[in-house]
Amino acid sequence: MARIAAAVFEDQVSAERALDVLAGMGLAPDSVDSFVLNPPGHHDTFPVGGDEDADDDARAGDRGALRGAALGGAFGILAGALATPIAGPAGLAGGIAAGAYAGALAGALATMGKRDDPGVRPFGVMVTVNLDRARNDDWVLDALYDGGAQMIERAHGEWRNGHWADFDPVARAEHVEFTERASRH
Repeated sequence: MARIAAAVFEDQVSAERALDVLAGMGLAPDSVDSFVLNPPGHHDTFPVGGDEDADDDARAGDRGALRGAALGGAFGILAGALATPIAGPAGLAGGIAAGAYAGALAGALATMGKRDDPGVRPFGVMVTVNLDRARNDDWVLDALYDGGAQMIERAHGEWRNGHWADFDPVARAEHVEFTERASRH
């Protein structure tokens, strides 16, 4: 298994600059690779597409909707009771329905959203380096960091014919913390 450093760059221009710096450090062309990394959920590992059985951003929405509907329904009973003398029983039913609907919507929206998962790779252009062929790991990590990498990770994998052959886009990444860089200098 090869030791691998991988970095995700926002665009091709930034990745190319990092590749130029790595080449200037004397890394052989078959020790460095780059490719486009799709956004999370778009890696097409399932037969019907995608790579997740549920959208992580929506996963908690059902529980939030139930809590919101209960709370909104309770407020709806109060509002409906106040409207009953004017609208009759329809006022009570309308108040409960409107409260439950508004509460369910608010509850779902309040619990859904991006979760900051440090193990998920951002999308962009990934540059990978076989560290076993580099003179100094820290120089490689510094070049990736200085090149504007959004994320840098360390991994072990099969490096074959100039590529990280067993790269799995949905595997959890072992991020290199940028504070590691500061402690080296």
